[in-house]
Amino acid sequence: MDAATRAYIDTTIAGLEPLARPASPPLGYGRDLVCLDDFDARFSETDPASFETLAQDAYHAVITELGAIRDAEDFGLGIARVLSAGRTPTELVAVGGRVDQALMTDDRIARSTTTTSFADETLRLSTRIEPEDAAVRPFTLVMAFTTAAAFLEAVL
Repeated sequence: MDAATRAYIDTTIAGLEPLARPASPPLGYGRDLVCLDDFDARFSETDPASFETLAQDAYHAVITELGAIRDAEDFGLGIARVLSAGRTPTELVAVGGRVDQALMTDDRIARSTTTTSFADETLRLSTRIEPEDAAVRPFTLVMAFTTAAAFLEAVL
């Protein structure tokens, strides 16, 4: 897309009247749908102040390509690209630091600690997340990645 087209779209969007106002801080993120790799069949909503919503968003931060979201260029890690770069098992185990770095761009996360393992062509990540909001309980994401797929195995 050329610069003139992008400027036209930006100007047009800026002139639109929003249908809803964002929620108030500290969790002013509006509504979220239940969505891991795709939407829930009923388009169910999650409570934006819940650990479930934060867990979904953290998973998406790991699988979304860095820079893929125009208004959030620092969002995402793009684990598929990381894994496709021909890394050794030792380098793959070191990916945990990059996961934590990507997750810490979310201001709802106070701390992220990822441990990794690599066996049987599968990179497994266990990420402990401590939310900024004390009302949201800490949790652990257990994710697995192969050359063909990404899995959110558990939220504990």
